[in-house]
Amino acid sequence: MGKNIAVLMLLLTGLLTGRADEPAARELARQLVDAFNSPQATLPDPATAATNMVILQKAIGETPADPALHFALATCYLAQKNNAAAFASLDKACVLSQYNPRMGMVYALLLKRNREPLKARAVFAQMVAAHPELPPLGIALASLDLTVQKYAEAAALIQNVRDHAPADLAENDQAALLYMLGTCRLYQGDPAGAIELLQQAVRHMPKSVVMLAMLGEAHLKAGDLSAAKNDLDQGLAINPQYSAALYYQGVWREREGSRELATALFQAAYDNGKKRLGDNGEDYYLMALACRKLGKTAEAGQYEQTAAQLSYTFEAPEKVK
Repeated sequence: MGKNIAVLMLLLTGLLTGRADEPAARELARQLVDAFNSPQATLPDPATAATNMVILQKAIGETPADPALHFALATCYLAQKNNAAAFASLDKACVLSQYNPRMGMVYALLLKRNREPLKARAVFAQMVAAHPELPPLGIALASLDLTVQKYAEAAALIQNVRDHAPADLAENDQAALLYMLGTCRLYQGDPAGAIELLQQAVRHMPKSVVMLAMLGEAHLKAGDLSAAKNDLDQGLAINPQYSAALYYQGVWREREGSRELATALFQAAYDNGKKRLGDNGEDYYLMALACRKLGKTAEAGQYEQTAAQLSYTFEAPEKVK
């Protein structure tokens, strides 16, 4: 009888069959997910990740539909710098969780950092479809649409959010929506419509250099040099290193005939632009524009190529030359 009890205990604990301890695996998954989603975004060290992977893979073999296990396994792959395996696990976690926003946001942002913006956009689109009750997801998708030049899609999403926004929507949120919609209008070739929206955005956030620079660009493209100068001057007074404002201020100086001042501004746009290059194609395209103004033709081509790889391939219609 004692021998039979011992065998039964081995079966129950999984030691005889090699079955993972599911509660322990789930607790491990919770710890890994919480650590990764903390402000420090902590990953296990590679050796610990290898040990954790054995536990998680066994648990997945027994409970393959648990998204938390797949997500936790992805953090182990990330710790070992195996992005392909990590993304496969994250994709599985998202599908199984019906695109849980917490998991989907992580997956999409990692794809974007990996310079795969169209794949990131596809994940955001799935989240929006699965969770239409969460407006921030629509705003995030619209923001990503702007970086891959899907302006019509972005405008539709933003307008939908505005149509259903509460009357007491915070000023910053109102400004962000107006700015994004104005950007769409500008890059769809409607500078007049863009100016109206961007002016409203600036009224909500008068200290935003990003919004003032975009308004200055819109005024330049509409041919209103005086208004453009005013917008860009205000923006550079707030942040004298903002590369887009420097570039379009250079265009303004060039148009008024101050070639020497224009060249200095293009150089400043180039110098400061290099500091903020990341995973947005528009930043590389701006570098290409600055390079062309400075006669750096070969380098401009390299930046254009990188922008194209990030699905940003042209400046807006009615561009400033």
